[in-house]
Amino acid sequence: MMKLSIILPIYNQFAYTKALINDIGRCIKTTPYEVIIIDNASEDETKDFFSDIDMLRNLSKIENLTYLRQDENIYVNPAWNLWAKTAQWEYIIIMNNDIILTEWFDLPLIEHLKDNIMITSPIYTEWPSEWNGKWLKFNKFNPLNICWHLWCMKREDWIEIPNQLKIWFWDNRIYENMYKQGKIEVCCPDSKIHHYWSKTVLRDNAIAKEIQHTIEQDKRQREILRHKWI
Repeated sequence: MMKLSIILPIYNQFAYTKALINDIGRCIKTTPYEVIIIDNASEDETKDFFSDIDMLRNLSKIENLTYLRQDENIYVNPAWNLWAKTAQWEYIIIMNNDIILTEWFDLPLIEHLKDNIMITSPIYTEWPSEWNGKWLKFNKFNPLNICWHLWCMKREDWIEIPNQLKIWFWDNRIYENMYKQGKIEVCCPDSKIHHYWSKTVLRDNAIAKEIQHTIEQDKRQREILRHKWI
């Protein structure tokens, strides 16, 4: 039986986190799963929300829910690394908290992880209708990939992230490794999510210069994706 570990690093944006927790409990129907929340010292209502974890498990219908609060913001990539010490199961999904899930989104992502497919991701509900129903396959390195907000892979294919890469560029590292193995990434048209665009781009002055180009890429993302589909 397929078993799934969902890794959710968060920093503030409490409303998104609360809605997504409810979404997970509602949208995953049959797959045994666990959810690991890694809170990077959120300063909003997040800590209080998770203070009674047993009550939250009952309300969300997520029996295997783990909340790991950090004393300071360690940023997203080091937070991803923490899952390797906690997650139990064969398949993993890493997601942002600023998304809306659809029912049964998980099954296509897991089922298509076979043969030479190493990473799967959903499509976005807001894409134009002419893009729906199409498969998108990546077989060469491209730093601006589609799997920004939710992607699925096998635990055995995980690569630990160097500590200096606090926010960006780990995606590139694992994709490059994937392509060197002759494997590919696939977007599954039968799995869909909605993303609140640009909400996860961190506006931290200390690293603003480092990620400014990523912010600019985010603004151009729709047009770039459109060219990939056509």
